[in-house]
Amino acid sequence: MEIIIIVTLLGLQMVLMLALIFEKNLYIGVLYLTISSVIVSLLYLMFNAPDIALAEIAVGCALIPFVYIIAITKQKDFLVVDEVMDDYSREIIEEIRLFCQEEQLRLRLMYAGLENEFSLKEVFRGSNIDMVISRPREAYRLTSKESSSVNDRLMARLKQRKDPLRLEFMRTGENVHED
Repeated sequence: MEIIIIVTLLGLQMVLMLALIFEKNLYIGVLYLTISSVIVSLLYLMFNAPDIALAEIAVGCALIPFVYIIAITKQKDFLVVDEVMDDYSREIIEEIRLFCQEEQLRLRLMYAGLENEFSLKEVFRGSNIDMVISRPREAYRLTSKESSSVNDRLMARLKQRKDPLRLEFMRTGENVHED
């Protein structure tokens, strides 16, 4: 009887891991991972290792899912700082808003000098800001993080705009390249 339970748990574990590989929703993926930890804990109990089973429950069902949920939640925000605040920058922001809807991101806007939505401490932590809209000369400059696939897709979309005003795209730590 014990062998049947072990084989069943191992089979369920394999099914969960395959489902995890193909799951698109990150939150459900974390749920699959948590259920998988419960199964592994049960297997440890079956093999008379209650101390390891307890550690697996604590780490695999509580700590790791908590860290993943925090990371996923932070990843869903897209913070744009608008230093220009004119009609053209609002058009760019509207394009970014549409992009964020398609990518299922929450757009958070910060206007230079108007810290009503965010505390200064939060805004000036550089890793939180995804894009800055500025206008150092005639062209509008969109500065983004150096390595972000979301920013790559957004910039490719913005490069397709047919505007009379030029856009410059800049990455932090890189030279400017124009569209």
